Amino acid sequence: EQVDGMGLFKVGVILVDLILVLILVLDLNFDNNTRAFSLSCTVWFLMAFLDPSAGSYENGLLNFCSTNYMILVTFGSGVAILCMFFPLQRPFDPCNDARCAS
Repeated sequence: EQVDGMGLFKVGVILVDLILVLILVLDLNFDNNTRAFSLSCTVWFLMAFLDPSAGSYENGLLNFCSTNYMILVTFGSGVAILCMFFPLQRPFDPCNDARCAS
């Protein structure tokens, strides 16, 4: 197979995006877990974007693998934030049990 102009353009966009994300994530004062998560997701999205056997953006954005992952992460983050705003009374509270035992 020969590399066409669109393939070279995709690789160029990927390299520029990767360099910018690396500079921003490593330069800003993020926690190490945030750095690891953002870098692993960036590399995963870039590989999914370059995979020729995967769906493409032309076939519909909701059929693309990274779009489904973005929806899943957004929903999970929203639920985590809602759990902070609406805490439940848990029947099992290890801290309370430890205070009662002492």
